[in-house]
Amino acid sequence: MNSSPAKSPAFTLIELLVTVAIIAILAAIAIPNLLQAQVRSKVSRAKADLRTVVTALETYRVDNNQYPTYHYDGTALAFHIGGQVTGFGASPPFNGPNPITSPISYITQMPQDPFLAERGGDRKETEYLYVNWDYALARAVDSANRFAQFSQMRRVYGPYRLHSRGPDGEGPDSGMPYDPTNGTVSPGDITYGPNAGYDKLAPLP
Repeated sequence: MNSSPAKSPAFTLIELLVTVAIIAILAAIAIPNLLQAQVRSKVSRAKADLRTVVTALETYRVDNNQYPTYHYDGTALAFHIGGQVTGFGASPPFNGPNPITSPISYITQMPQDPFLAERGGDRKETEYLYVNWDYALARAVDSANRFAQFSQMRRVYGPYRLHSRGPDGEGPDSGMPYDPTNGTVSPGDITYGPNAGYDKLAPLP
């Protein structure tokens, strides 16, 4: 007795559409959660890196009775510890090699900002940004407005500020700390200053 092969169950168009819709809904829920988890991970890494660099800065100060300067050419400010920034394109004078990595290694190397990929334009900084406010104030004679702004920052943050540009990849957003409640790509920076601690709101003049 010959038995005919069993037919596989067929799906109707409506069933296929319902299945696709369910998959799309699940993806819409899962993808934002994944992106937020990635951002939170980068924020945690950035804060850990800042703590490491802060320890090196404070140790340098104990040995030298001052904080390191930063690259400053009077027109374009390169917010990096020490000398010329590769790819920045600013002109001399430079402050020499990074003093917290050479000749004494207070830190083996400067960590790279995990939000580097979010940055655009012609500024290709890879490190966390740094300003020594006392050094900046001594060289802000070209602009009264800049002197007033630096003075305010010195009062709020203390001798220096160290920061990442945060998930939006823009900035420095002076006075605007990163706030994770504003979404995956929040404006603002992940900042540290001796007077302010982390993510302190800094009012501008």
